[in-house]
Amino acid sequence: MDLAQVLGRVTGVHLDTPRGADVVHSIRVDPSWLERGEPVEVTLPRNLRCAECDGGGCDRCGRAGAVSLWGRDEPPGVVEVTLPRRTADELVREPTVVLRIPERGGLPEPSSGQIRGMLLLRVTASPEPDASVIRLSAVPSRRGPSAPAQPKSQLLLGAALLLLALVLVSYLVSRR
Repeated sequence: MDLAQVLGRVTGVHLDTPRGADVVHSIRVDPSWLERGEPVEVTLPRNLRCAECDGGGCDRCGRAGAVSLWGRDEPPGVVEVTLPRRTADELVREPTVVLRIPERGGLPEPSSGQIRGMLLLRVTASPEPDASVIRLSAVPSRRGPSAPAQPKSQLLLGAALLLLALVLVSYLVSRR
């Protein structure tokens, strides 16, 4: 069992759990942002390519090749992520990294009881970043000076590790 499966079990997001359609979105960011592991905010378009068929059309996306993430009257979706750190040499060899973001993809059928699909965010180092990507460390904190901004992914990981520790302690106490 790999780390993704273990964390999936702790957080309740399994890679093989039935869910809505996975979607793909590609962005360009400045290479220095990847070298520093900057937090960014990405504004998503309403329709994204289906990850299963890569836009060709399949049963998963109803042969459309794209999946709507929200209704026409809803505001655009925004995702905050911390970019993984990459050295300049790593960026030369592989300028693109794919981030898997759970429950930010396609909506499941209303009566299915499933969770949303995954967003597969393809991040490519480029001297011209996309306008839909904002480097959060360059924006004044929205939370005020007293609270340091933490990306949601770090908070989720911390919560998952805390939950794992509580389960382990409760198991050890019950064994006495």
